[in-house]
Amino acid sequence: PEPAPEPAPEPAPQPARQRAQRTLFEPGASKPRAVPTKQPSAATGQIPVVLATALQGLQAESVRDASPTFAPLLATLQAGEPVTALVQGWVKGSPCVVVRTDRRLILVVSRSPEPLVQSLNLTGVEILISAPDSKGLCTLKLIDGSKMLQVEAVRDVLQARQLKQGSAPQQGSAPQQPLARDPKNQGFF
Repeated sequence: PEPAPEPAPEPAPQPARQRAQRTLFEPGASKPRAVPTKQPSAATGQIPVVLATALQGLQAESVRDASPTFAPLLATLQAGEPVTALVQGWVKGSPCVVVRTDRRLILVVSRSPEPLVQSLNLTGVEILISAPDSKGLCTLKLIDGSKMLQVEAVRDVLQARQLKQGSAPQQGSAPQQPLARDPKNQGFF
């Protein structure tokens, strides 16, 4: 008798081919970047000494929202220039601070790609403050000749009043009110 043929072993079932997994975004930087040797004080959470007194009267949320403006503000301040008042608000959705020193008003708006920094003459700028709304927020209007900038959602009304002290006196409320309300005349800084 002939031996029975052995059936050929069945090939092992092969798993269905799957697409190789790949990571689209790997953690970490893909290119080496220069690292600054000194972190800005806002990034480290430390409040710069020159701003500490002015920030004491602000609410914690205002200090937090103002932090992106600290580095450009500190770069603008001259040696020995004291900050006497500081107010945080919003300009077109970007965090903003208006600072009074003994020499000038400084406006810093944190926006991309570069922050807007304006130095304004103390005697040439009129500051109008709206009455607080139901949430306790007020609006500042900075008027410099034919230019006007509106800083909205200011939480710290007392600091806004302190900022206003010493601003340019109103030349007469009749000519200034239409300027603030007429959108055609709103030339922003």
